[in-house]
Amino acid sequence: IADEAIIMEVRVTGTHTGEWKGIPPTGKKVEFPVCAVFTFDDSDRIEAETVYFDRMTVLGQLGIL
Repeated sequence: IADEAIIMEVRVTGTHTGEWKGIPPTGKKVEFPVCAVFTFDDSDRIEAETVYFDRMTVLGQLGIL
């Protein structure tokens, strides 16, 4: 936690059972890290949310690459 932002790191796990980014379900399991940065305005309301993850890791686990 910083004065103007909250940075969160999580590990996402799941099974690809529905369409994602135009890719039909593969039934494969995925696990990958995600980083999210939330910034706030002067009223302490969320101003922006920026999420980062390595899409190539996900595509590799889905067998697309």
